Amino acid sequence: MDRYEVEAVLGQGGMATVYKVCHTELMTRHALKLLMHKGGSLADRMLQEGKIQARLRHPNVVGVTDVVRHEGHIGLVMDFVDGVALGAFSYNYHLKGDKLDQLAHDLFDGIEVAHALGLVHRDLKPDNVMMAFEGDGVVAKITDFGLAKALSDELRVARATQAGQMMGTPRYMAPEQFFDAAAVDVRADIYALGAILYEVLGRKPLFPDSDLANALTACVTGDWEPLTKLPAGTPPAWREAIHACLATAKKDRPADIGALRALWGAAPARRPAWSVDDLSFLHDVQDVVSEKLSTPKQVKEQVDDALAKVGEARGRARPAPPPRPRWHRWVLAASAGALAMTALWVGLAGASLAWVSWEASESANATPSPDPESVEP
Repeated sequence: MDRYEVEAVLGQGGMATVYKVCHTELMTRHALKLLMHKGGSLADRMLQEGKIQARLRHPNVVGVTDVVRHEGHIGLVMDFVDGVALGAFSYNYHLKGDKLDQLAHDLFDGIEVAHALGLVHRDLKPDNVMMAFEGDGVVAKITDFGLAKALSDELRVARATQAGQMMGTPRYMAPEQFFDAAAVDVRADIYALGAILYEVLGRKPLFPDSDLANALTACVTGDWEPLTKLPAGTPPAWREAIHACLATAKKDRPADIGALRALWGAAPARRPAWSVDDLSFLHDVQDVVSEKLSTPKQVKEQVDDALAKVGEARGRARPAPPPRPRWHRWVLAASAGALAMTALWVGLAGASLAWVSWEASESANATPSPDPESVEP
């Protein structure tokens, strides 16, 4: 860690925290993913992730450049991506047309190079796709190969999972992955790509219910709503390709990225340019996310609410969930305190009035003893 100076928090999770760091001599910016636990199987898994991701040098993959150790913790130094995770990105900006087409092909290209090396990501989801600002456009970059499974002998390392163990994110997991993560092949990533593109194109998650049991039931039975209402001009082939990726039986999905690309269609002739207004809006989203994540006590609800407000101000946000303001706690506490003080005051005033009333009553009822010298005979 002597070579890197922490500048900000980029993300926080139960297992690791991602920092923005600066190399103290080269003055270059990087992302540092530092494991919160010391040693054990989690450290082995992170080192495995580093070895895997260091081999994936591709424009659509976030590369790993170094491994550091700090007070017993292990960390991976990665390329710093100036951008926003696809989850926050697509929540605030409706990708369609050439821009969505380019996103799809960026994902295809990044995953294809991993598959060519014998790797299955196994945890593809919007939060593991960074939308990087490069020039006058946006480039998708895949990250977080922590659950990757090595299929080739060359890259096979210590097993991170055991047979029968489920790993991944339920909303984007293939049916077979729920039962045995170690037995999946490239078609698990094909399914996850379908779930991501379904969500981006359809503006809704494949399985809205986040409950694991309900997600499992819907996933293994194929109980999801087909894409019907799409933006004008959307090629029918996109919908058909997404539906094919989401087949319950893996034998019915495209066999590899090449087959999926053939179903989807050719990539745009050139990368689409983004307007200054669009990029300015997305930088606003990035600023909100960075500000919230740099404060350790901020929670996801606050980030979502703040992003929705930015989107509303620019006229591009999706309908936001009902706001959950945090200041209402202070209002309720102040109101409760005021009521308590009022009750106390009323009680004291009542006691005082009762005491005065009692004294007056006693004075009125008291009969003075007659003075013997004043009694007439």
